[in-house]
Amino acid sequence: MPFPQVVAALPSSLKDQFTLGVKRKFDAYFSFTGGLVRSVKIPDGPGFIYPHESMIPDLTVLWSLFNEVFEILKNTPTPLASVASGDRYLLFQIQRMLEGTDPEANPPDLDGSFWHFPKGRVQLQDALSKELPEVLRTLRNGYSHYHWLYGNLSAIDYWNAQGWDTTQADPRFDLHGRPAKNHMAYIADARNKKWNPNDFWGLRDLRILVTPFHLLRLHLHLFLAYFLDEAKIEIFGVPFTRTWPVSGPPSP
Repeated sequence: MPFPQVVAALPSSLKDQFTLGVKRKFDAYFSFTGGLVRSVKIPDGPGFIYPHESMIPDLTVLWSLFNEVFEILKNTPTPLASVASGDRYLLFQIQRMLEGTDPEANPPDLDGSFWHFPKGRVQLQDALSKELPEVLRTLRNGYSHYHWLYGNLSAIDYWNAQGWDTTQADPRFDLHGRPAKNHMAYIADARNKKWNPNDFWGLRDLRILVTPFHLLRLHLHLFLAYFLDEAKIEIFGVPFTRTWPVSGPPSP
């Protein structure tokens, strides 16, 4: 199987783990779900929406496989941040998650951001360079350790549903001023010895990655397809027709 150059340069033992473990699961899942309706054309309107029935299982599988890749490389001389920073295509997928949508859209609507407290919001270029290990660690731990809540919730409703403390929120994050908008993900991680939801804003080394769920799914897929097989494919934007009403995040 072809690997991108940055992956092909890794030791054979690591590549074998990708081939025999992660790629087999990736290929099997998308072969098994190849007929799944993943996008639905909006009647008499532009764009399409992504049904919850495809979003939730796809996110579950893609995020877990991303975490396997992260773990395989975690204690090696070339952790995932080192590999991703060496390939423009891989790094671009992380960039799009951080931006939250296409900056070339008219008008641009950048919903994504990365926060590292106590410093606060991290500028995009710093997040892709100096803070890239922290970005990827947050992305990994948001799934593995502290879970994720799929829904079209405002930030304050997301915090309340997770049982996270809201009383000491950093005003720069504007917790109460973030309305429900296109199914946003708030992926949190910290380096506390114990995750304490009752002192969320007091957690040590607190990091929050904000991005829409449909873009998280899209770019996790693009990242993994290229990482595992040097394939540049996009399977979520092909509209299908459906006779019954569906709900889910609309395309940007």
